[in-house]
Amino acid sequence: MGWCFMFEDGEKREAVVGAERRRGHTLLALSLIVNVLLGSVCGYLYIQDAQLGGELAEQASAVNELTLKTVALEQQLNMTASQLVYYKELASYLAGSAASSGNSTGLIGRARVPILAVQATQSFLQAGYEGHVLQADVELVEGHGRVLVNTEVINGQDIQASARTAATVVESLMGVSLSGTDVILTVRAEGSVEVVDGSSAGGAITVAIMAAVTGHGIVDGVYMTGTINSDGSIGEVGGVPYKALAAAEDGAET
Repeated sequence: MGWCFMFEDGEKREAVVGAERRRGHTLLALSLIVNVLLGSVCGYLYIQDAQLGGELAEQASAVNELTLKTVALEQQLNMTASQLVYYKELASYLAGSAASSGNSTGLIGRARVPILAVQATQSFLQAGYEGHVLQADVELVEGHGRVLVNTEVINGQDIQASARTAATVVESLMGVSLSGTDVILTVRAEGSVEVVDGSSAGGAITVAIMAAVTGHGIVDGVYMTGTINSDGSIGEVGGVPYKALAAAEDGAET
């Protein structure tokens, strides 16, 4: 009887062990299947995320490009409007000169000064800037105290406002009156410069008007940049690295 019980207990243990092994194998197989499925899902989600990231980057680049084009169009619109103001003033000036009864509008003085400007550039991925050296000619003629800006490049309202401030500063610092004199500022550029704007030419324009009033020349190789404030002080300067590089390439000494 004792041997029979021992035999039966051994069979039960083997049956239990076998069942546990089968259960472990089943769980292992299920775990492998679940891991494979999770890996596939994660891989799919990773690929989808990468594709969405690429599409978002393309959309962001397109939005950035459209934004730059919009800004450029707004600048051109503002500058075109300022040019219309200039031509209206010029037409009024010429009409007044023609109507003058024998009064000649002779040249009183003139001067030339280099001015530094920064132009916005656009690449495929991002916006950039580059410096340019322009030539500003100032002519003083008999007139009615007007400041006329004549440009061969597109300039905006900033440089026109700077020219008017420069004329006022010259009157204040030198104790002269330009009420009977028209200041004509002509801005020229070598090569293609489509959009150049900014108030940093104010200081150089002030020096040019002073030189035209006194008849003194301006030293070659000296470049100046900076806004002109109404009290005669020099204000903010933008794009210094780009302007410095342009001036150096143009042969600047100071």
